[in-house]
Amino acid sequence: MGWVGGLLAMVAIDDDLSLAGGIALTVVAGVLLDTWWVLVVPWGALATALVIAIVQDPSCHDCGEDPWSLQLLYGAIFFAAPAMALMAIGVGARRAARLARRGSPPPARPAP
Repeated sequence: MGWVGGLLAMVAIDDDLSLAGGIALTVVAGVLLDTWWVLVVPWGALATALVIAIVQDPSCHDCGEDPWSLQLLYGAIFFAAPAMALMAIGVGARRAARLARRGSPPPARPAP
């Protein structure tokens, strides 16, 4: 969950640069982790945040008629789905680079 910690640190340090930094951090996380299961991590982070919010304020006084569905929808649209796409880009880039290296000829042997 270092990725979530990095996102929170960026928001705490400078709110103006957190979007660009968050995008870069999310792609880099996909590149470094290099596995497709990482695409479920943003959904787990969203679920964890919603559980924490529900425990803190079960009635959700600011939510109106439907207490938690709007927060779930906004979290999915503005956080989890874009983060999943960016991580997929990172994983895909890493795997494409690996595939390109395999397709290139082996390095030449040095002369004796």
